[in-house]
Amino acid sequence: MAQPSLELVWTLPGTLCRGAFVQKDPEEEREGVRLQRRITERLGPDPLRADWDAGEAARRLAADPRRPLAAALLDQQQLAGLGTCG
Repeated sequence: MAQPSLELVWTLPGTLCRGAFVQKDPEEEREGVRLQRRITERLGPDPLRADWDAGEAARRLAADPRRPLAAALLDQQQLAGLGTCG
């Protein structure tokens, strides 16, 4: 694992924050890209993307009519980007 090349420390009221910029070696970077692809390939259509496919989203949501709508909407494989807000 690469060591941080720059570390930042700052404070907010009541909080100490740290951040580091890490320079990865090329192989780690490629592995990170592969991992990101494996994760995002499983995501459903994202309504905020330019390539939004409403038909595909409707097909996925209707695939199991017994499933409650709230559960289907929170499933990132059915429709990405909604998640939970709180």
